[in-house]
Amino acid sequence: IKTAEEKGFTKLFLVGGTKINTSFLKSGLIDEIWINIHPILIGHGKYLFEEISDLDLVNLEIFEQKPFEGGQILLKYKVKR
Repeated sequence: IKTAEEKGFTKLFLVGGTKINTSFLKSGLIDEIWINIHPILIGHGKYLFEEISDLDLVNLEIFEQKPFEGGQILLKYKVKR
């Protein structure tokens, strides 16, 4: 984050696994969560976050829904503080 700020960036796009996602969420560094839904059932998958039971409820507010050809949908949520 410090390096990005030094280079003049004001926004970052985090593409991480459960550990880094949870770390950033717990640190209050996530303002938005974007979720892509694909019309494919795979039977199992990976979690976006580790257990966050030690946090208060994380409330989200949807601010954009964008459908794509083929049935994919992008959902954009703001993290309510």
